[in-house]
Amino acid sequence: MIDLSIIIPFYNTEKNVLKQCLNSVTNYKKLNYEIIIINDGSKKYSNVEYEELISKFYNTSNINYIYKKNEGVSSARNLGIKLAKGNYITFVDSDDIFLFDNLDLNSIKDNFDIIIYDFNIYRNGNLYQKKNLILKNEKINLDILRKKFIISDDFNEPFAKIIKKEYLINNEIYFDENLITGEDAIFNSKLLCYNPKIYHNSKTIYIYNQDINTSLDRWCRLPEKTLESTLCLCKQKYEFLKKYFTGKEQEKLYEIYINYLIDVLFSSALALCKSTKNSMDYVVQISSFIRNKNIDITSIDFKHKIKLKLMEYKRGQLFKFYLLKHSHKKKNIHSSLF
Repeated sequence: MIDLSIIIPFYNTEKNVLKQCLNSVTNYKKLNYEIIIINDGSKKYSNVEYEELISKFYNTSNINYIYKKNEGVSSARNLGIKLAKGNYITFVDSDDIFLFDNLDLNSIKDNFDIIIYDFNIYRNGNLYQKKNLILKNEKINLDILRKKFIISDDFNEPFAKIIKKEYLINNEIYFDENLITGEDAIFNSKLLCYNPKIYHNSKTIYIYNQDINTSLDRWCRLPEKTLESTLCLCKQKYEFLKKYFTGKEQEKLYEIYINYLIDVLFSSALALCKSTKNSMDYVVQISSFIRNKNIDITSIDFKHKIKLKLMEYKRGQLFKFYLLKHSHKKKNIHSSLF
């Protein structure tokens, strides 16, 4: 029986980068596992070149290499879920590193539905952030993760998680192939809907090599589609808020959620408008300023600031129109946005 299926989708990944990723998931002796590599219609190198790379450097007895037409990373991951033979599944991006030696074999044997690990974020080869979900090993209360999903980005990534395949299949949990951003976070939110048995392990199992230009490039190439996907994620967070929390707790979370939403709207607006090297720092500064000042999203002052800021950039017209059209009565802010 196969214990773990490692699903690695890729598109146009440099061969040396893919090789580094594969080096991290091969030759592990303590577990019966398979590697499912899915080439999502890459054009940078031929399919034959990628096949030669895999067959030349690796024992392919536990590697399943698949070539498919380009339909996006969500489609590739969903195919991996369907093909997986392992009791558990984990996702690895082709430019990242999986730290196999830190895998807790006992937690797999304990039959948890989801095992969550910590991971490190690197930018340009340097450690940028250590992502620690919780500070100790423990069985997790679902409300903790639901709150994190609603009011932050702490539960957005699809990796550094070991997920029971049976749990995914029985509950029909897949990635939304219609979204081009936020699909990972929405997938994670679906994981929390069916009362899973979740364990957190504080070991670092994953190195995420983050490229901040990817998001900005997406906004420049497909602004309307990216905006639609971003608002879909915001809506999902709000639906979670309504479904799982009530009373004063809901009111408190809603206030935090609104501040999160303001951050998202400003970040998105600026990403639509600007694509210079320093734009991400600029987005962070503006978003933090708005959040710390607690500016009312429905106020005339807020709308005026948006209008002035976005008029500075020629690509801001779409977002200016959207925000000014929908930011009116405060009591209906949630319904007006969605």
